[in-house]
Amino acid sequence: MNTGDVLTAGNAAGLGYRELDLANALARQTPAVQQNFMWSTGCGPIEDACGGSHVVRDSVSLTGESSVWGPLSTSTWASRSAAQSSRSGGQWMGHQLSAAG
Repeated sequence: MNTGDVLTAGNAAGLGYRELDLANALARQTPAVQQNFMWSTGCGPIEDACGGSHVVRDSVSLTGESSVWGPLSTSTWASRSAAQSSRSGGQWMGHQLSAAG
């Protein structure tokens, strides 16, 4: 988060957003952080997992139990994830993400 350059132009000016500097980020050593989170079942509310961060497009914030493609059943995702079938051939939960090849 601290290896990029602060954006100074456009809508991002003055907001503290940074442009990713991949070379600088890869050169940094990953800090050792002790995390003691419980293992998730994936069935909890998506909104609870977001904290204060949400994806925003055209001034509309993605909130609630939705993916960028619309409503998402966390229990369906959890069972497909456990069966390793949520992502297949360039698709995630039936939504095309990339070329199948």
